[in-house]
Amino acid sequence: MHSSVALTVSFLLVWSGVVLAEDITKEEGVLVLTEKNFDSAVADKEYVLVEFYAPWCGHCKALAPEYAKAAGLLSEKDSNIKLGKVDATEEPKLAEKFEIRGYPTLKFFKSGKAVEYTGGRTADTIVAWVEKKTGPPAAALSDAAAAKAFKDENKVSIVGFFKDQASEAAKAFLEVASNMDDFKFGITSEEAVFGEYDITGDAVVLFKEFDEGRNDQTEDFSVETITAFVASNSLPLVVDFNHDTAQKIFSGEIKTHLLMFVSYKGDEYQKQVEIARSIAKDYKGQALFVTIDTDEEDHKRILEFFGMKEDELPGMRLIKLEEEMAKYKPEDGSLTEENIRTFVKDFMDGKLKQHLLSEEVPEDWDKEAVKVLVGKNFEEVAKNKDKDVLVEFYAPWCGHCKQLVPIWDQLGEKFKDNDNIVIAKMDSTANELEDIKIQGFPTIKMFKKGDNKVVDYNGERTLEGFTKFLESDGKEGAAFEGEESDEGAHDELGCVNLCQNCKSVAFCSREHYLAHHQRKYCFPFQFFTDSTLGTKTLIATRDIKPLELIFFEWNLVLGPNWSLNPIGNPSCLDCCKPVENSYKCGHCGLPVCNETCQIGSNHQLECQLWRTKPDLISSLWSESVELVTLAIMPTRLIQAKKFNPKVDNRTRYLYENRTLAEGSKSWNDIKAALTVLMREFVDSNEISEVDMTATLDLVRTCSLITTEDRERALFPIFSQFSHSCISNCKFVVYPNKTLAVLSKTIIKAGDELTISLVPALEPTWKRRAKLYRDHLIECSCRRCRDPRELGTYLSALICQRCSIPATHTTGTEVDEVGCILPINPLEHDTKWACPMHPQRELSNEQAQRLAIDLQRKLYAGGQITTIERLEEVIETFSRILHPNHALLMMVKRSLLNCYSQVPISTVGRKELQRMKELGKEQLTLLIKIDPGYPDWRGDVLRNYSTAELNLAKLDFEDKHITRPEFLLRVKKAMIFVQEGLQCTSCVRVDRSAHTQMSMDILGEEMSADSSYLSDASCSSTCFD
Repeated sequence: MHSSVALTVSFLLVWSGVVLAEDITKEEGVLVLTEKNFDSAVADKEYVLVEFYAPWCGHCKALAPEYAKAAGLLSEKDSNIKLGKVDATEEPKLAEKFEIRGYPTLKFFKSGKAVEYTGGRTADTIVAWVEKKTGPPAAALSDAAAAKAFKDENKVSIVGFFKDQASEAAKAFLEVASNMDDFKFGITSEEAVFGEYDITGDAVVLFKEFDEGRNDQTEDFSVETITAFVASNSLPLVVDFNHDTAQKIFSGEIKTHLLMFVSYKGDEYQKQVEIARSIAKDYKGQALFVTIDTDEEDHKRILEFFGMKEDELPGMRLIKLEEEMAKYKPEDGSLTEENIRTFVKDFMDGKLKQHLLSEEVPEDWDKEAVKVLVGKNFEEVAKNKDKDVLVEFYAPWCGHCKQLVPIWDQLGEKFKDNDNIVIAKMDSTANELEDIKIQGFPTIKMFKKGDNKVVDYNGERTLEGFTKFLESDGKEGAAFEGEESDEGAHDELGCVNLCQNCKSVAFCSREHYLAHHQRKYCFPFQFFTDSTLGTKTLIATRDIKPLELIFFEWNLVLGPNWSLNPIGNPSCLDCCKPVENSYKCGHCGLPVCNETCQIGSNHQLECQLWRTKPDLISSLWSESVELVTLAIMPTRLIQAKKFNPKVDNRTRYLYENRTLAEGSKSWNDIKAALTVLMREFVDSNEISEVDMTATLDLVRTCSLITTEDRERALFPIFSQFSHSCISNCKFVVYPNKTLAVLSKTIIKAGDELTISLVPALEPTWKRRAKLYRDHLIECSCRRCRDPRELGTYLSALICQRCSIPATHTTGTEVDEVGCILPINPLEHDTKWACPMHPQRELSNEQAQRLAIDLQRKLYAGGQITTIERLEEVIETFSRILHPNHALLMMVKRSLLNCYSQVPISTVGRKELQRMKELGKEQLTLLIKIDPGYPDWRGDVLRNYSTAELNLAKLDFEDKHITRPEFLLRVKKAMIFVQEGLQCTSCVRVDRSAHTQMSMDILGEEMSADSSYLSDASCSSTCFD
């Protein structure tokens, strides 16, 4: 053992030379960044704003001159902030690394760490944003000259005049300054500055290069009032609608907008703006006046949305954002002062009626079986009290609406001769109704004869489903109790029916509702679209306590585990248990247990296809068991979707939203072979090439190993959870192939819900390798980005050239001096170095090989089960690995478990102290990377509390402590016992009024006894 360690140490001391970074060129003052120079650029410079662009992108072309101008402005100021750009089409690895999903995307790097850019796209707003992020929230203005310079160099600047900068008013001002990135803030207490601007008391002054030039706030200083003051005065009286102002216009405090559609090239443009400006002064703070350039191609859709026709230009509309963007149209749209003033005044006086879009009634609207409705004939047709009218509200561009067309036409034909039923449709993008607001497409509603009661359809979108709905008088497939429609509610999936229990989540079908609500319990999550990345994730709909049930899910499809090497007996393709005999399916020739498994529901899905070519399948099985095994789950999923539309409903969002890293060459080669195999049985009419590839990737990356090592399962909703190496949720897979996700920490409403797909007690390089291998995920969470792994040093090695610091003997308060750490953990070929010897480096392969060799030596003779042997390993490995290294922490956990197996009557004070020390080390260190109530914490707390209880007993018996002290220590230890039990409990339910639920939701699905608790495959082990 000693000689092998010495050999490893000598291997560790093989160092490489320093690699010089590639030179960085500039274009118009902007750094041109590539994969080769990117890391050195962001590492060498404290602040770098980087634009990821595509040469063909129109928005990127528009940004280019402003971006270059911003670089010039910063250069003139001799700023240490640099601007860079990356051609994402030429540097796909950088684009993938930083998850670039649209162009242009800007990210700001502070000392190498990226944060999202949220500023504007003009030179001034770019400079203001980056300067705000690199300095204090408000610049200190020490004299009148500094104040004048500050005012003159910004189009809009806000200065706080406070004689006492520690006052509550000044604190509120600084908080606003921290929150508003688009503006430059200054602050002063100097009498000379007060006098220069005629300020006598505390004030907030907004200086601007337009309109009246200055606005003052002299009282009522709070975060809310100062924010409102800046928002209402920082925009011109008449605002030009463009990319930079759109966010300020629609997210501002003023919700009433007068929109003027004008040509900026027109002869009357300046006159029209001046007229609007004179009127806007009278309505400042009440209405925002906005001009929209009708010559801009990007604005054509805006004109369509507001129903502006060419012959109405130039023209105007009024909108009110609080009322579903209610629109108002003037009788005379000409932009004269009298017309504009009258139009705005009538609106403010409540004299105007909402303008609703409507196409003209087609001459042949009732010629076909499906009647065509528009705004102008809707009341007459849909609310005919003698008929039940079923209406599809659609959008021409909606993919789901297009899929529904043939079914809807068939439905029309089926009921065209029925005197009591009408099938109709309405284009909701061109027609509006006052009392019905459509938020998602398609939306289907029945208007019942007699009282015109509206019944929402939430069943399957099939001919059979619609027929049952109509023939059951709107009962079969209708909204059921707790599912009433709320026209104002919709979620990120476009669903419009609001859950009446939690009032937080909308849904579109019975399947969707059941995925949200069971046994009077609303699962507290919903889909959320990340506007930056364009992807969907899951967020909490309310505050969640630790160990609450997030959701519960049944598997969609099961299959054999292809990653398990087929050693010994093969797995049965139905039950996945080892086949103990040579029995094979009489149809396809593949191994199953017996006649029962031959006709089992799982195996039948692929057998129905494969039995048509048994010789081919048998031949492939003999050549490559793994390839055929890999094909089983994708084949089952395709078959299940074909036979059951509900399966398609449960998987469609997976195909749209799953974002993967680029697959390895080996997986791409396997995928190509799988496609060839599956095309023998499934042609392109049944599934496209794109969907075939997506299906293979989906099963490959989203399926989980169940409680049986030989079996995998796919859980669609669970697959939507984001991975994080510091997750706030954990999951459990039960023996009956169901899955539950529980909160691990306190989660606030709106927080993203995350799970970890790899064990927490693994070093970064190993976690990232497993994530990529098993799920095609390249994690870049804050733990993965940090060489020190959030101060735990789980990857750190000991530098043999340094004297080991004293802090290394305890494994708690650590110092990186004497540690070898990865320079950039996210790089596959990163170097490792000690801060004391930066000129010497260790390759990533060498560092990883060292840890792998030590782990192999650790288990070379099998599992170590003796205390003496584990203590010896710890002493030996600590000469090479940091005491907190993941491998050492695993050995220490094994040692703690070994101590706990020793009969307590034979354990002395020394052993108990060692148990307590080991437990404390695990608890204080690992909580940094696995917070809350993870499963491992329960075992450690149990062992720690056992040691503490017995130490307290010994101390009391030896008269080292008094009885009250003894009882206090016992009480504290029992608290740890209780906490440990909570860590391993299966579910906890919030008993507040809106989430009442009985334990039956899990009890009915679990085994009759409680053995599932010990058999459950949990988040800390099922990916090993």
